[in-house]
Amino acid sequence: MPRRTSLTTSDWLILIDIDGTLMTTAGIGPVLMKRAADQALDANLSFERVDFSGNLDPLIVAEAARHADHPWDEQQHGRFRAAYADTVRDWLRTTPPTLLPGAHNLVNQLAEASIPRGLLTGNYPETAQLKIDASGLDFNTFTASAFGSDGPDRPALVRKARQRHTHDVPDANVVVIGDTPRDVHCARANNCTALAVTTGRFSHEDLADAGADHVMDSLDEAIVILADLGAPL
Repeated sequence: MPRRTSLTTSDWLILIDIDGTLMTTAGIGPVLMKRAADQALDANLSFERVDFSGNLDPLIVAEAARHADHPWDEQQHGRFRAAYADTVRDWLRTTPPTLLPGAHNLVNQLAEASIPRGLLTGNYPETAQLKIDASGLDFNTFTASAFGSDGPDRPALVRKARQRHTHDVPDANVVVIGDTPRDVHCARANNCTALAVTTGRFSHEDLADAGADHVMDSLDEAIVILADLGAPL
């Protein structure tokens, strides 16, 4: 992809996934969702048949409810969501997430360069903030984010994050960074640039086949790639 020149910081938007990209929570998500469902719902939901990778939390629990033939509506969802936030908060008190290589440096350098950035994640906003705060990153540094409750699918989250950004950014200068094919697909669906990282469960080949513009072994490579794309770093 050619280097883009004569662009200011406001002509960029970097959207970064949380789980498997910025940090790892050791795959605890299904356990915590099950715990929250057990506490909040009169149902025995199983999450074993649900694909979590790059998925949205509201869709994950709704699918688990369908598998269990459990009636699902906004009231049920609201009860689950509140219990899940409490469950995540309790777990993080004793088991903080681990930042993945390059995560802290990437966020800091984007902030120092005043390049607009946001989170693009399937997490609910409240659980996203809990994870970010527990990791030692500053949630408030991400100013144009979109979360799992912001749209019906991941491509819609890209559009929501762009709406929350105050500047009209060229499609190719919206860069989505994530660790799953769904991260790549949501970027491609919006004609954005996809940077994929193999710190999740997917291989270099998986992410390249999904259509990533660049595949990284870690976020340590992200700053160099962004600079090569023309970002003013």
